[in-house]
Amino acid sequence: MIAEFFKNQRHRNSLRIVLPVVLTIVLFVISINVIIIPEFEKQLMNQKKQMAREMVEMVTCILSGYNTRVLRGEISMAQAVKMASEYIRNCRYGKNEKDYFWIHDTTPKMVIHPFRPDLEGKDLSTYRDSTGKAVFMEMNAVATGKGGGFVSYLWQWKDDSDRIVPKVSYVKLFREWKWIVGTGVYIQDVHAEIAKTRTRVWYISAAIMMLIILLHELFIIQFIFLDRKRHQAEIKLNIIDRKYKDLTDLLPQTVFEADTSGIITYINVKGMEFFGYNAEDIEKGIRGLDLFVPEEHDVLWNNFQMVIKGHDLNRKRYTALTREGSRFPVLLDANLITYGDKKTGFRGIIMDISRLQNPLPGVDKG
Repeated sequence: MIAEFFKNQRHRNSLRIVLPVVLTIVLFVISINVIIIPEFEKQLMNQKKQMAREMVEMVTCILSGYNTRVLRGEISMAQAVKMASEYIRNCRYGKNEKDYFWIHDTTPKMVIHPFRPDLEGKDLSTYRDSTGKAVFMEMNAVATGKGGGFVSYLWQWKDDSDRIVPKVSYVKLFREWKWIVGTGVYIQDVHAEIAKTRTRVWYISAAIMMLIILLHELFIIQFIFLDRKRHQAEIKLNIIDRKYKDLTDLLPQTVFEADTSGIITYINVKGMEFFGYNAEDIEKGIRGLDLFVPEEHDVLWNNFQMVIKGHDLNRKRYTALTREGSRFPVLLDANLITYGDKKTGFRGIIMDISRLQNPLPGVDKG
């Protein structure tokens, strides 16, 4: 009975751990299918439409190049039309190079269509898709009225004339030759990419849920292990910090640390002796500026701001001010203290130079 009780208790604890995570993943998957996937589909469609537009713009630039050669007298109009037609007829892009361009004129009459040569030279004014839309008349209205735009309709799937699917095409008028250039995006391509994305999301989510269910107890053990390691690391850091402070206490110069607001957070024994402060004073809070004469505070503060921005404060000369009011010339070196990417303050060394007879080389007056 007791063993069964503990077994049931362990199962309840497992559910408390697994259930919130599983619910989170379920909500995540729902949000992906309700919010993220539809938005992704919209963005993908916009990207493909933008690509179609840019491709048509490229073709019209090529046509403009042929027209320029005609104007210069390099080739005849008939030669330009033939050369441009052959170039565009053979121009392909996309998967398996089955995406294409077509050209019809403002009549409308088909000029070039790689996959529908049967329409070339024919009047398209009465052509309608299976929904009854006058496709080419609408394309002409968009191209001649706005210079270019998108038209939705039904058309054959690339080179498969037996497969009729929705398509969105961008058409643009090449005014000099009264040609309308077009290329399009098959809606089914977008839906196929979305379906693949949705399937990948389901597989990944299912794998994550199974992994959590199978390994949740190992996660708990890992958490305890990491917590213990963190505690040990804190102990080591405290030992290192203590050694650092013991070492600085042996130095004959003042070593200090301050936070980003300029409040002293640490000063070695020599510093406290030199300036006349004690540990209690440091705990109450002393401004770093208070270690120097008031007339130099503005310059010091500006220099400390430079240190916070990442510049080293190398061998600057200032006048120190002790608690009793005594003044001494000193050299100050300071640099930035960071913890990861966070700027936590600055560290500096103050050296009394009142006993030096000659100025030190490389010393910059603060």
